[in-house]
Amino acid sequence: MSSPSRHEAPAIRPAAWRVQPTWTSLLPKGVKSCPPLGTTGGHTNWVAAVTTAVFDGRAVAVTGGGDDTVRGWDLSTGERVGAPWTGHTNAVRALTMSVLDGRPVVVSGGDDNTVRVWELASGMPVGEPFHLQADSVEALAIAERHGRQVVVTGCYDTTVRVWDLETRQEVMAPIRGHTGPVYAVATAMLDGRWVAVTGGDRTVRVWDLDTGDPVGSPFTGHSGYVSAVAVAELTAGHLVVVSGGYQTTTRVSDLATGLPVGELPRSADLEAVTTTVVHGRLVAITCNSNEPTIQVWDLKTAELVGELFPQHRRTVHAVATAVVNGRQVVVSSCDGGSVRVSFDPGGLQQAHCPAGQRVGCPGPPTHTAEGVEPRRFELLTSCLQTGASHLDEGSRPWSRDS
Repeated sequence: MSSPSRHEAPAIRPAAWRVQPTWTSLLPKGVKSCPPLGTTGGHTNWVAAVTTAVFDGRAVAVTGGGDDTVRGWDLSTGERVGAPWTGHTNAVRALTMSVLDGRPVVVSGGDDNTVRVWELASGMPVGEPFHLQADSVEALAIAERHGRQVVVTGCYDTTVRVWDLETRQEVMAPIRGHTGPVYAVATAMLDGRWVAVTGGDRTVRVWDLDTGDPVGSPFTGHSGYVSAVAVAELTAGHLVVVSGGYQTTTRVSDLATGLPVGELPRSADLEAVTTTVVHGRLVAITCNSNEPTIQVWDLKTAELVGELFPQHRRTVHAVATAVVNGRQVVVSSCDGGSVRVSFDPGGLQQAHCPAGQRVGCPGPPTHTAEGVEPRRFELLTSCLQTGASHLDEGSRPWSRDS
């Protein structure tokens, strides 16, 4: 079993919960990171995927990783929700969320070449796993095709596969075009049709999900393989793709034309990206294998407007967003097995830690992107799937450390 990072293979440490009495200080442009809270019961290997939702009025995170399990976490307490979700026989690399028969579900995939569906409320499997006639599952996204929900799967064997969420049947022949593993998938509506945006070799490609045909030419310009993509609306009706990966800069491209819009400096070796709206401006949240921070970029100006320092002990591999106590937070995971939550220091006054832990700030708060303007979370999409966060209210911040 290999590490989730394609850039290095760090040592593995078991994950455990710890309680700390104060908040950690951050970089000059940083924010604050919630200390590890809660009890034992975390992943025992690297954590490759994170997604978030609001269920029964509470914010939850779902994680998957190298211990072959999927786990749910209550963001109001930091406690694991139920037992680990078992069934995968190898590492879990990808997660997304949807609604099936009126109930929220989690879709997972990984190195056992299966895609599995779980009930979010109970963690119980929904139906039989879908066995792909392909290599390991690297990425997942939800879309619609002919009025039905489909799962778009990026595979290590260079294919993109599309299957019906309810019937578990592939709805078209495997989509081929990439010359290397498909590490990243996002979905979006373009000119009234659902498309998949995929990355793997040194290109980003767009596919019509009705026909499986390519939409335009591949996006070129990356000098290394693409391992992360996100789609966002830069201005009204103007969709852009944020993409990056190993030994290449992070680029912003027009979804319709593939033409470059800009680049994010200091963002080579991208591991993950998501987007959200911070005080009325669209930002990209990125992490890369060369820095311990999570970066916040203004997508219109390509300026670095904030840095989060979650203090993972290994490379940050996945990021997602949620709203906790009325404040937007970034949930991140790493190769060392830890999952942490970082947030704007303006939220310190509203944050509450369980078990009577005092929330303190070791110094004057530093400034980052001002305020938060969340959007509603819709279970049809997830922030890892599209890069765009759809958020609702949660409660208290939590994290766990290796």
